[in-house]
Amino acid sequence: MVSKLMKHTRRVLSVCFSPDGKRLASRSSNGRVIIWNEETGAILSTLGSPISRVTLCVAFSPDGLKLASDADSNIRVWCFENAELLFNINVVNTCRDSKSARVQRVVWTPDGQQLVSVENENIKFWDSLNGTQMGQLGPHTGYNSDFDSTFAISSDGFFVASASFDLTVRLWDTPSENGSGWMW
Repeated sequence: MVSKLMKHTRRVLSVCFSPDGKRLASRSSNGRVIIWNEETGAILSTLGSPISRVTLCVAFSPDGLKLASDADSNIRVWCFENAELLFNINVVNTCRDSKSARVQRVVWTPDGQQLVSVENENIKFWDSLNGTQMGQLGPHTGYNSDFDSTFAISSDGFFVASASFDLTVRLWDTPSENGSGWMW
């Protein structure tokens, strides 16, 4: 082991490296995000405030200048340099079942132009400059609110793969955003 980074006061649920590998973001179950200097272990910044629900994800933008994280039924996008909250996406306002709306994962497209999230049974695309919803894929049936579905985006940004509790993996064609997809 190279080092042990200890400043969280709750269980750590997500970690990710910046694209240049010099920073590490960690997310705890109370919503705190700590940005660490990977080489020294020093804390560069702390983002967020305690929230009521378990949080699951944190992701650097491809250029390493922004960080996205989930918080309750929101996606928060931060500027890394000054720890400023750039915008907040409230997914409850875009979800059929607002009582159970919950961000499960969020990632950036490879070009950094969009954020992609999975909430309940849908995959949503957001403009990374202002948080406007740009599209949606799904539903991927088989969602179980007690567990997490998962997804991945291809390195060229043209496909999203989703998996759920219906024992399937679905491959979605993102440019068409027409909700069609192949099931395996």
